[in-house]
Amino acid sequence: MAIKTTHLVNALIYYHLQEYDSARHLIQDLEKNNFARQRIAPEKGLRRSTLGETLNHRGSEQLLYIFKELYEKAAEVIPKKYEELGELIAIDGTLIDAVMTMYWADYSKTKKG
Repeated sequence: MAIKTTHLVNALIYYHLQEYDSARHLIQDLEKNNFARQRIAPEKGLRRSTLGETLNHRGSEQLLYIFKELYEKAAEVIPKKYEELGELIAIDGTLIDAVMTMYWADYSKTKKG
């Protein structure tokens, strides 16, 4: 079963907004949550293997497109309204977790990090 790009993008956005830990949590929600099932999932549902295979072939290109579109809209408003904050920089949210791990590894002299 192929996933349409709109379903994939909606599922990825929903995944990040809900802050799931895994694709399994996303799939469970798409099966049990009425909103997610009706608005996010394809009509026939979504299996984890299908999602994984689709993400291996698509995903980053579509997310990059969405990011660029959102960036352009944000760049029109944010710098003017909040100019005193400086340059607008976007980071992947996983960087925050990685920095904490790296800090712990560097701080902890008794453990190999």
